[in-house]
Amino acid sequence: MRRLIWVAIILAAIGLLAVGAKRVLDERSGGDPPAAELARVARRDVGPVVKATGAIKPMVGAEVRVGQQSYGVASQQYRQAQANLADAVTQLGYARIISPIAGTVESVTTQEGETVASSFAAPTFVTLLDLSRLEVWAYVDETDIGRIRLGQKATFTVDTYGDDQFPGEVTAVYPQAQIRDNVVDYIAVIHFRPLPGHILRPEMTTTVTIAQQQHRNVLALPISAVHREGGRQYVIVQNGPSTERHWITTGLRDDSYWEILSGVREGEGVLIGNSAKQ
Repeated sequence: MRRLIWVAIILAAIGLLAVGAKRVLDERSGGDPPAAELARVARRDVGPVVKATGAIKPMVGAEVRVGQQSYGVASQQYRQAQANLADAVTQLGYARIISPIAGTVESVTTQEGETVASSFAAPTFVTLLDLSRLEVWAYVDETDIGRIRLGQKATFTVDTYGDDQFPGEVTAVYPQAQIRDNVVDYIAVIHFRPLPGHILRPEMTTTVTIAQQQHRNVLALPISAVHREGGRQYVIVQNGPSTERHWITTGLRDDSYWEILSGVREGEGVLIGNSAKQ
């Protein structure tokens, strides 16, 4: 009987020692390890993009300098031919300066009462700008310009309207390089239509995103969830309390996501990061 009591006491002591050792180990290791991060297999648009900074510029013909050649000729005739004085004064009185476009006065070069000498070029009186005819010059790095094609869709933002995105399309790529701070860029021209209630102005700084090949509404996972072994790709799928390795087939990828062609189903939870490797 005493032997049984001593056996029970020894077993109880061993149990208490085991519990204490576990607590010490947990305290030293910082407690239970953090749960692995999960990502859900979900549908999204996947495809690489080219990002660039740019500036809004007037289109060709949207900015004109208005001057009046007839007035210069009439003034020269007045100075050169005293005999034609009466005729020149008559023409001067009926002279009118007409702009070839409708727009907003951007700047006034000559004020009323100033003397203007035309010499060999017509003087500029005012500069008009058509704010409905603007375009974006995207400065694309030389490493990315080979992927830019006419007709590609693009979006851009400007600081004054926060995160509002303006849609556009690549309409030209200039062959002449623009070298700024020893960086070689090429200009891709983005044609767009302003959003209702948004007024854009020349020289506004833009952040441009030009879409490349894109697959829409496809199953995708973060890049960090996809692992490689022996030339094949796999993910670790959470299945209740256990995990399973699933071999997968991937398609297109961008900076953040892989397109998943096979191996997992929509809605399944997949472990992310190095801790998910098996």
